[in-house]
Amino acid sequence: MPLAFHSLSHGTIPFGFFNVATDLVLLRDHFVFASDLCDWIGQWACAPGDIDETRPFWVIQQQDDIGNLHGAISGVDHSGLIGEFYRRYPFPALPREFAQDPEGHRMRAEAVNILVDVAGPARPTPISISSRSRTVGLGPYEFDGEGFAALVLYLWRGGMPRWRDDVRPEYVDRMMGAVRTAASPVFKGREWPGAIP
Repeated sequence: MPLAFHSLSHGTIPFGFFNVATDLVLLRDHFVFASDLCDWIGQWACAPGDIDETRPFWVIQQQDDIGNLHGAISGVDHSGLIGEFYRRYPFPALPREFAQDPEGHRMRAEAVNILVDVAGPARPTPISISSRSRTVGLGPYEFDGEGFAALVLYLWRGGMPRWRDDVRPEYVDRMMGAVRTAASPVFKGREWPGAIP
């Protein structure tokens, strides 16, 4: 489930997985696949200097088009993007099944079709990383090093409720391997979990 994270630019904003069957994550009104985001984070961690580039995100500006998470979970409101995912992949009936699927990236083609129906094509979104100020900008959202580290750790854990059986996708392990040996000042000097064998 998405949790609240602190941004420098917009105060507290939601970030995270919103359905256990897919690896799609939301950053308020921006949507991206965790498999892509983790690969990008790994690349950014390896860069010792500043970064100024664009990456594709889907942007949904109307809350009605995003949907109602609590209504979708309870099965009473299948409107918007979130509702469509819960219509196809309902909230698990058994509490023990409420865990993030490490194979969620395999439903990417279906997820993209749903996204395009609601949001249109992905948009080039500005990414900025400053080695001097140790800040990260994802579209309009700016984070200090601590705030961005919280997003990385969320992905590592598999959000809330965590990865099923504590099995992480390979892309998460690759990300953390890069982050733990980072050249970027944004990532260096932190205690990161999960030594990679």
